[in-house]
Amino acid sequence: MAKQKHRFLLFFSLLVLVALVMAGCGQGKTETQNAPLTLGQAQKPPAGQAGTGRPVEASFYERRDSQGGVTVEVTWLTPEYLQARSLKMIPEQEKDLSTNLIFNIALTTHSGDLRDFDFAGAIRLKVNGRDAGPGTWEFVSQDGHHPEGMIRFKAPGNEPLRELTLSINNLRGVPVREFKWQL
Repeated sequence: MAKQKHRFLLFFSLLVLVALVMAGCGQGKTETQNAPLTLGQAQKPPAGQAGTGRPVEASFYERRDSQGGVTVEVTWLTPEYLQARSLKMIPEQEKDLSTNLIFNIALTTHSGDLRDFDFAGAIRLKVNGRDAGPGTWEFVSQDGHHPEGMIRFKAPGNEPLRELTLSINNLRGVPVREFKWQL
């Protein structure tokens, strides 16, 4: 089981690395140049959609917020997102993504250490307006200026997803950062 978990973390670490390279991390882009990653922007599904009704464009799943000296990049990990990035899943990853709502969160700061932030306690998810309960946090990278990890929330039974709101509370003096997806 530990070996499968390690493979899963390695896979998603590589996924995030590819996404960051493709996004041009560190190129000095402004928020207006990264429109699909705008905080709280509710996007309607584009024309090309997968069988679940979810978009197959990677940008639909990515969000970004820069406040308080910290940039937060959130990616909702779904089979459609992985397909858009041309990444293949192993059966364990497919099962994990079918039973959980998983978000990759990458932070960047140039002052201070972000590792002591209580990720599991400060990150909440609302599904269709209702609290999804506590999530479980797992670090992918524990770099003080660039910590990254994944947070998992149990997916709601057979209820269709219409709206997701991921909130990060009290990170570096910013009361709430919200990241929204409309389906």
